[in-house]
Order: sequence, then structure tokens, then C-alpha cells
Amino acid sequence: MIPSYRLSDAAGAPTPASNDRRNSGRLVCQDIVTSLGHVIDISAGGFRVAARRKPWVAVGAAYECTVHSPLGSFTVPTRVMRVERKGIGRYDIGLAIEDASPKVRETLNLIARSLCRPYSPYH
Repeated sequence: MIPSYRLSDAAGAPTPASNDRRNSGRLVCQDIVTSLGHVIDISAGGFRVAARRKPWVAVGAAYECTVHSPLGSFTVPTRVMRVERKGIGRYDIGLAIEDASPKVRETLNLIARSLCRPYSPYH
């Protein structure tokens, strides 16, 4: 350990910019479920899903994700970007939206406006 360095200055230490892998802002969601689990938050580029078991899809694989919300059910073309184990029977899955049709994008925008709130790391 080097006492003169703060943790944030040490090589390889996480920083707020490196912790957030998204290029756009997040919105926290409720009442939205996918075929993999509950949606924790959504952004313009994808969603983060909480699953109760290890997903059957591999990182890097294309995945047709079925989304169920109070506004209806629809399918979104995604790619699995990450799978992280968060504890016993808990996994976070990062899905990136790929080549979604204008209708799917419009539905996701409607969900973001009506069923989500801004993300705050301090909540």
C-alpha cells in the first residue's frame, strides 16, 4: 500500500466514469419485466435486468428480449453485454438495444416517460 495515494488515484481504482458503462442517462423503472428478469433501469442504449438465476444466454450473444409492461408486451432486439453475479441467486444482466424498429423505439420512449424516474446513485 502506498500511503500518499488516495484510493481514487491508485492504478486501476474505479472512478465514477469507469463504473458507468453507458453513454446515455439512466432511468429507474418499476413494473417492467423481461424474459430474463425485472428491469432495474433503462437508458437510450439498453437496460439492466436483475435475474434470480444465471441466464442461459452468453455474453456477446444476440438475444430477442420480450418486454412486459403495463403498456403492453413487445420484443426488442438486444445483445448481452455483461452478466455479473451479485450474490446467491442474483445476477445483473446488461442488454444493449440493437437495430430496434421505430415502433419499438417509440414504445420504449413512452415507457421511459410514463413508468420511469431519473436515476440517482444516492437513493
